Amino acid sequence: MESVIPYEVTTVPGMNATSSYEYELYAIGWKTYLEVVFMCFFGAVGTIGNGTLILIVLLNADMRNVPNTLIASLALGDFVFLAWNVPFTIASYFHHTYPFSMFVCKMSSAIPILSEGVSVLTLGALSFDRYNAIVRPMHRRRSNAVVQTYLLALIIWVVATALSVPSFIIAKRVDVGIPLCYSLPFGQPISIVHEIFRFLVLYVFPLIVISLFYTLIALQLLASSRDMPGESRGDATKQVKARRRLARSVIVLVALFAICWFPHFVYQFIFQFKFSMEEEDLAFLGSLPMSILQTVSHNLIYINSSINPIAMCFLSQTYRSYFSHYLCYCIPSKRREPAQRGRMSKNGMAGNNSKWTTEGSMPPSAVETKTCVL
Repeated sequence: MESVIPYEVTTVPGMNATSSYEYELYAIGWKTYLEVVFMCFFGAVGTIGNGTLILIVLLNADMRNVPNTLIASLALGDFVFLAWNVPFTIASYFHHTYPFSMFVCKMSSAIPILSEGVSVLTLGALSFDRYNAIVRPMHRRRSNAVVQTYLLALIIWVVATALSVPSFIIAKRVDVGIPLCYSLPFGQPISIVHEIFRFLVLYVFPLIVISLFYTLIALQLLASSRDMPGESRGDATKQVKARRRLARSVIVLVALFAICWFPHFVYQFIFQFKFSMEEEDLAFLGSLPMSILQTVSHNLIYINSSINPIAMCFLSQTYRSYFSHYLCYCIPSKRREPAQRGRMSKNGMAGNNSKWTTEGSMPPSAVETKTCVL
């Protein structure tokens, strides 16, 4: 069992100065070590995975198309979150007080909002791109589409940064007898408004828009899966298949985001609306179900930032081959290297400068290259 170290304090952020309670410091126990191991694992997987995904798009010209640019932007948001928050969170587990500066406290509170904003806005942009590719393919064919996507990604980052500013301002490193970092004051109107605004702007509204795009995509695919304007009949069938695959990939990323972030909002609403210094409320907030919900909601955010590269490996042969090329231990084998990329569709996962088939698989070759042994 984890031993409890009582510590008397007389002020609580968000409460008046006359409040008094016993602040409990828990000695490090097996649960803490288990959570540290969990966070180290997903932090390493997510940082390496997202970093590699970004390099794949940056270093390979055939991967720099509209959807892959947006996917790389999504990965960058997750990379920033994991690279910043994981080390500081793990370090804080081994201290009974908050050991870092006010700036670190504020950044650690703002960066999750930044990452969440980049994620959900990028997923919305990807959904709109899939809508244009399937429902309005002629509208999508522009020579400067990739340049416009770079600009769109920049705008997404600016908007997400702006949305994270309130969290940066509100978060404080306070001294209540011991130094602590509070992202939001407990049970105060500003905290409730902050969480409601965040829930609506960074969760509900974007998911509604994304659902609308995919409803229109589904109706289009039901109406016609072959004859698409400006394309020959045979090419259209291949294009539709490639676009369906990428549309499914985006749906999976959206579903992962929705599932992983929902428990966080459930916990925050319960905590902010229920918090008071009444003994009954404190007992409820400290109960086992709330403790489990807190742990699950906290860890799911890190899982969401780590799992997208893994999902792309399962969903895309192109990404799977590139990840294998960059990450795996290699031995000689008679297959073509990923650097000699082939062409999927212009609207698919891969680019258009290589010799892949439209299905995204590598043609056989007698040239000795390397394949991965995991």
